[in-house]
Amino acid sequence: MVTKEKLDNLLQAFEYPCAWNLFKDPQVPPYILYGNGESQNVYSDEKILRAVDTFEITLCHSDYEERKKLEDYLTESGIIWERFSTDVYVSTEDLFQTIYEVV
Repeated sequence: MVTKEKLDNLLQAFEYPCAWNLFKDPQVPPYILYGNGESQNVYSDEKILRAVDTFEITLCHSDYEERKKLEDYLTESGIIWERFSTDVYVSTEDLFQTIYEVV
């Protein structure tokens, strides 16, 4: 399970610009936005036994190689991730978005 602090450090060390939820200034792809995802709490007998936060990483990119570079980096760093979607083209921004879940 990854903590916010670990994810912050990991993504800040990567070569793409990144920000928690939003940038203050426009960015040129590739860049990363990340934030809280859905919780995956463990519960029994109507009680939360363990609260589990997940995080979402949104990669805004222009080609497959940029996506592959991030995926390889996450994997090599020991991060467990799942790709939520195929590359979604955003025509108004002329880029692709790929969303990952990190636990």
